[in-house]
Amino acid sequence: MEMKGFTSPSSCNALMAAIVALLVLMSSNMMKNCSATTTTTTTKSSKTNFIQSCCASTRYPNLCYSSLSPYASSVGTNRTKLAIVALKVSLSATRNTSALVTKISQRHDLMSNETANIKDCVDEVRDAIDQLEQSLKEMNYLGGSDFDFNKNSIQTWVSAALTDDQTCLDGLDGLNGKVEKKIRKSVTNASRLTSNALAIINSLTSNSSSNKNKNAMSKGTVTP
Repeated sequence: MEMKGFTSPSSCNALMAAIVALLVLMSSNMMKNCSATTTTTTTKSSKTNFIQSCCASTRYPNLCYSSLSPYASSVGTNRTKLAIVALKVSLSATRNTSALVTKISQRHDLMSNETANIKDCVDEVRDAIDQLEQSLKEMNYLGGSDFDFNKNSIQTWVSAALTDDQTCLDGLDGLNGKVEKKIRKSVTNASRLTSNALAIINSLTSNSSSNKNKNAMSKGTVTP
């Protein structure tokens, strides 16, 4: 006869087994969640570290990292993808500069020497846009048997864009008004982004990335 207030050994063992099973299940789920979080964090960290490492070899590393790190998930650890994004960021900034300088050149309160120099700057910045657009198109062919030739062409166009920016800035020498300072700031920013893009391009090798991923990027998958 079973006494009230007491539990049989078999019932006690069954209860303990159920508790242990529940604790094991909870521990397993917690470990899975922790593992997933750690993996995500590590992956994101490795991608941003990759960009930081590539930017370290540029002339303006802080600007390089701040402008390219938002695209870390799309770039991954692919140097060619990073070069394409860097070119797109540079091209976007140069287009913004062109719009700014063009608008300023149409003002009616400019001195005669300001008007001439600023209009020259408009032409130079437009040329820079053309050079960067050509370089982006050429990225579609980078990675084939003519890698060295294609890379040299890209380097030439990006370097020409830098020269265009510098020619614009040289034309502003001696003009110290607020208008010129505004132009100089915008052109300088675009020029530095272009310089960073060129540094990343210079580091590319024929094994930098796969053609499949590279072509997808250059055709507009990533749009800074």
